[in-house]
Amino acid sequence: MSCFETLKNHSLKLTPQRRLIVEIIHERGQHLTAEQLVSDVQGRMPGVNKSTVYRTLDLLEGAGCLYKSELEGQTVYHHAEEGHHHHLVCSTCGQTLECSEDLFAGVERLLTDNYGFSANFRHQVVKGICRNCANEQVANNPLRGTRLSHINQKLRLIVTLLFSVTIVAASDAACARTPTDRLEVATSTSLLAYIVEQVGADNVDVLNIVPPSQHPGNFDARPSDVQKLTEARLFLVHGFPGETYVPGLVQAANNPDLQVVTISFNGSWMTPEAQLAAAEKVAAALGEADPPNKDTYRQRSSQYQDRVRAKAADVKQRLTGADMASLRALSSVFQAPFVGWAGIKVVGTYSTPESLTPQAVKDLVDKGRSEGVTLVVDNIHSGPDAGKGLAEELRAKRVTLVYFPGGLPNTETWEKAIDYDVNALVEVARK
Repeated sequence: MSCFETLKNHSLKLTPQRRLIVEIIHERGQHLTAEQLVSDVQGRMPGVNKSTVYRTLDLLEGAGCLYKSELEGQTVYHHAEEGHHHHLVCSTCGQTLECSEDLFAGVERLLTDNYGFSANFRHQVVKGICRNCANEQVANNPLRGTRLSHINQKLRLIVTLLFSVTIVAASDAACARTPTDRLEVATSTSLLAYIVEQVGADNVDVLNIVPPSQHPGNFDARPSDVQKLTEARLFLVHGFPGETYVPGLVQAANNPDLQVVTISFNGSWMTPEAQLAAAEKVAAALGEADPPNKDTYRQRSSQYQDRVRAKAADVKQRLTGADMASLRALSSVFQAPFVGWAGIKVVGTYSTPESLTPQAVKDLVDKGRSEGVTLVVDNIHSGPDAGKGLAEELRAKRVTLVYFPGGLPNTETWEKAIDYDVNALVEVARK
């Protein structure tokens, strides 16, 4: 079955970008890294973001169109129609050989017969010495003249024992874990996940749905996300217009014990005000789902709110000292509320790169010139380079901000994320 048919069967949208990525994978017919795909895609469709390619690869893998593996220190992808196979990598010359998926069939049977463990070997990478290099070593050192057939037998035995010990150890460790009574909480974004972690701490297990680097409006749920909701007792969502996947995901999970709670806020979730309000609402939701720990959740919510207030005072002081009011900006609509909160006047907004038609760009450039725009603000999750052309036309400075914690390196907490955004704005204002 082709990728196009698979996507259709999973009711997933076939956007122009996804179609191009699938076509390239079909055409190349070999193992490709994400970087190679990004290069090929941007060569044919300039303006497609790296994040779009990465999201599409995750989507195709989740749908069963692609297989992913590690090869020579790199993550590589190949089409599922090629079937499962393994790689033999020579540590001496670097040659890579493909071999049948049956290589580990004996190991799988051994694990099933002796331990009742069903192993799934997909795309294994085995490092060693190829035939040519082994022959050269034998020729150069007669003392190492062991017959290659014996070497192969020993190698197979070592591989079998190695996988047996590793998997059995992992199985034993998993069996040794004791069950907990922690509240399983699913969240739609990393913003909510972080607040739940602060308020719930060791009383909860957090299962986040949308990856931090992705925009909810571009998200397609995967089978693993359905599994998360089958395990959860509580699902916290924002109620964003882009969270269109939520009803279908909840229906697919078919979990009668799952409670879906909307934690809404009118404004940017990156502001301290949003964090303060959400912490209180999250504590109430956790307390209702887990009454014995209700007071504990309230106490932790209060402690988190104290930290938010301290961070708010810190960032406000930095913003005040940078004369943000002197800036005029065109901003991603997703970042506009935060940019305004920071003290910058937003004179126009834009959405995703796809929305920036030639007429829309012209209108924004005209608006920017008439209003004296000196800054363009992009959103990393919806298109990190969406405003690049606008900035070039206006000869304006440009920054890309993060909205969801973890969307960029060293932004995995709300405190680090707001520091990143504020530092970016302050730096621009002082140039």
